[in-house]
Amino acid sequence: MVYEFTTWSAKGAAVPLQVSIEPGYKFQWIGRRDGHQIPQRLHAAFRPSGWKWPGKRITVLCPSESELHAGSDLALAVAVLLGSGQWRQGPQASWAFYGAVDLFGKVSSVSGDPIPEHLPPHCEGLVVPMDWKARWPENPAVIGVSTLQEVCDFLARGLRADSRISHRSAEATWPNLRLSKDMQWLFLVVAAGRHPTFLMGPPGTGKTQMARLWWK
Repeated sequence: MVYEFTTWSAKGAAVPLQVSIEPGYKFQWIGRRDGHQIPQRLHAAFRPSGWKWPGKRITVLCPSESELHAGSDLALAVAVLLGSGQWRQGPQASWAFYGAVDLFGKVSSVSGDPIPEHLPPHCEGLVVPMDWKARWPENPAVIGVSTLQEVCDFLARGLRADSRISHRSAEATWPNLRLSKDMQWLFLVVAAGRHPTFLMGPPGTGKTQMARLWWK
């Protein structure tokens, strides 16, 4: 069976990724020099959740192999876990995945990678590291994850680990306060420089709302 996903290159461009999983025992990433390291690395990442790198013949094809790096780990991991039957339900072919996977199964972004401003037109959704989700807090088509287990929970049961980011963004509204000119200037300085600030006063005066706006 061949799985098709979209991932991102080091230049921030959407790149299609094809993964063939057949009977046998061999792994090859056509055109990628570090391909022989991937099974050992992802096998270690799978173990904390009880999964394993399967004894299958796995072939990966990408038209822009030279531009790919660890950011394509997540797309490959999803394809392997689906193809080996360890994940029972998967996304539509139009979903995209981006993220590096470490030996503990944690998903993160690659330092220096540009975050795309828009989703590819052919993609219905995007699964990304949690720091990328913070750029699209109100977009339900962008799913933020921190671990492979969170990816599995979302694909199998629709559970989202990024709901707190969206909820926090929705609550962050500017409080209706009447402030003196001195206080307005003080708050402007604090917000511009993100300076440490101590707020003191009775409950219900807007302290928490102001803090969320300053350091959102």
